[in-house]
Amino acid sequence: AAYGTYGPQVLEYMKTLSELFDPYYIRGEKQFNDPEALEKFNKVPNTIQSFDSVIKEGLMYPDSSVAQSFLYLDIHAKGALIYADFLRLAASGSIQEAKEKRNEFFDYYRKNEMLVQNVLDVYEMINTMQRKRYWTER
Repeated sequence: AAYGTYGPQVLEYMKTLSELFDPYYIRGEKQFNDPEALEKFNKVPNTIQSFDSVIKEGLMYPDSSVAQSFLYLDIHAKGALIYADFLRLAASGSIQEAKEKRNEFFDYYRKNEMLVQNVLDVYEMINTMQRKRYWTER
């Protein structure tokens, strides 16, 4: 019910994003410079862009609780683009650029914290990510 009649589409979109963000890589179960993970990270922008029209329609949904869910999804999509860039840079060994992109990701969520605080603990997310060392050998 969170996404109204768009529920099945959102489910497929989120499944696709989960696969492209390569949980095995993020958990450290793959080599740091993994070409397969890098290939997946490169597909994220097109996946998000192809779903943008559904998000925009959902923001106008007549049920305000559904529209609110799409606001969270819109914020998530923009953050996911930054996160994908961060992972791509980290996986390709561009350490300094990856650090800058990670900071951009953190700043994006800090800026939107008041909008997402009911569904995301931004402080905890950032704290957890800062402990992760994407650019050290695994």
